[in-house]
Amino acid sequence: VPEEAEVEKQESSDVNNEEDAKLRGVVDTAILRAMIVPGAVNDGAALKFLQEPNSVDVAQGEETLLKHGRHHELVELYRCNELHWSALSLLQQLAESPHELDPPPPHPSPFTAATTVDYLLLMGAGTKVKRDLVLQFSQWVLVSDAEQVPLAKQIDDLARAREFEEALTLCDMLKESDDLKKAKVESMHRQFAYSLFEKNEHPDAMSHFSLANVSPLEVLALFPSLLPSSGENLEAEAIDGEGIGRDVYLALLQVYLEGGTDEYSMGLGSGRGLEAIEGGARSSKKTALVQGLELMTGIRPRLPLDVALPHVQEFAKDLAVVYLEKELSAHGDIIAPSFHNELVQMYLELVIRERNSQLNWTEETVTPLRKKLLDFLQGPSPRFNPERMLSRFPVDGLYKERALLLSRIQRHKSALFIYVHKLNSPKLAEEYCHRVYAQAVTAAQNSE
Repeated sequence: VPEEAEVEKQESSDVNNEEDAKLRGVVDTAILRAMIVPGAVNDGAALKFLQEPNSVDVAQGEETLLKHGRHHELVELYRCNELHWSALSLLQQLAESPHELDPPPPHPSPFTAATTVDYLLLMGAGTKVKRDLVLQFSQWVLVSDAEQVPLAKQIDDLARAREFEEALTLCDMLKESDDLKKAKVESMHRQFAYSLFEKNEHPDAMSHFSLANVSPLEVLALFPSLLPSSGENLEAEAIDGEGIGRDVYLALLQVYLEGGTDEYSMGLGSGRGLEAIEGGARSSKKTALVQGLELMTGIRPRLPLDVALPHVQEFAKDLAVVYLEKELSAHGDIIAPSFHNELVQMYLELVIRERNSQLNWTEETVTPLRKKLLDFLQGPSPRFNPERMLSRFPVDGLYKERALLLSRIQRHKSALFIYVHKLNSPKLAEEYCHRVYAQAVTAAQNSE
């Protein structure tokens, strides 16, 4: 019967395939064992072998690799067999308690938070199981530095490694007094500026010099070839080769004329300059907290914010504001307004805490954190609910913020009342009127 013959043929094919798979398993496992024999040089061949398609028996391969302390290879064996929980559990143990393994990995252990983050980013969060693994194994990454290394030391370590962007990210989480935090932020911007200048990235360097409030004289001292022999015909002086732009050049020359040309006034004798950057290891290692932030913002597909934000708040509370800032900056147009409201609320709570902790606080005080709040409230395309947020702001202060929110809901008289009677600034009231009028004219022209 043809049908029976076809069934018999298929069964025979299945048996052959199964036998072939068993044979490939035996051969590949034997090859791996041959690469791991005692005394064999670890030349990376076993790791490369496991990174290619293979049929190594997991149980036998695991036994061999554990016995000889080949942890890199064991992680790869788990990964290629989709045993992600086993791989991630091993990576966590290798980072947190490597001494408990027999034999242990070399000291210092090459396995860090970065190793786990790299694994998770490669694995992705494309299924519910993988998403749950990301949430589970990001926990220890998020909490490890917070528990073991003070935030200020993490910032200093990053600066010594010239990881200035990451250092500035952590500066946002500092809880020191306003003056101490401001000094730390300016120090990071200053060191970053010199680093950029050293790489001939002059425009970016100038931006960070400005944020660091560095004296123009100190900056001008970095451009000796631009200094004219006299103050005449400044605009005719050559600008070629410096790449800083004509506007920056002329501004520096103006400082030159006002400040004099002797070495002291130019900052040349102050001992400051490129050598001002502290020496230290040029390691590219980032702190676990920064690695955690990169994981939560870089995992694909993106984790739903209603899952990810509570997770960050639970395990790295100080990171939550920075995380939400980055998410809204990158994807704000597709993120629900409720999360924009959440960021306003976070800013507000932190600013109120600052206000209550500073004896010299006035309505004119604008800390870096308060500036963030003000900038967010007057952003060009806000997605927060101004009426709802207005009810959460204090009525006895933060008047600039209240005026911005009142303006958003077209309560212009109330906003003007604040400028005139609370902030005692007719100038601000006048500027507000001009701004509202200009917006009305623009809206009318666009509707024509």
